[in-house]
Amino acid sequence: MLITKREDKREEYSDNQEYGREIDSRVVKAGSRTYFFDIKATRTDEYYLTFTESKRRTRADGTVFYDKHKIFLYREDLVNILDTFSDCVEYILTEQPAVSRDKQHWDEDNGREDEYDEE
Repeated sequence: MLITKREDKREEYSDNQEYGREIDSRVVKAGSRTYFFDIKATRTDEYYLTFTESKRRTRADGTVFYDKHKIFLYREDLVNILDTFSDCVEYILTEQPAVSRDKQHWDEDNGREDEYDEE
């Protein structure tokens, strides 16, 4: 798994700019998936987080596309979400035996096994 910070995307907000000015962004590469954590601002300068999962796919004709799923998390919900997320992570780490990162990972969505990236 590789975690990187995307280059600074901060910029002045103009009247004609669309909703969702990017404040900060982080990228996590994990096997066949890439996760984006983007902090954005509304027109009223309220921050929120978008969490995007992106998977590279190949169509039958050989063309490549990216399957994306996005979740918007708003400030008023972050504490409850973080608490619940932490509880779930703790449960997995304590209740399931450790899985070696060297082992292959079954990707149910594309029906093949992918090696974890060791970057």
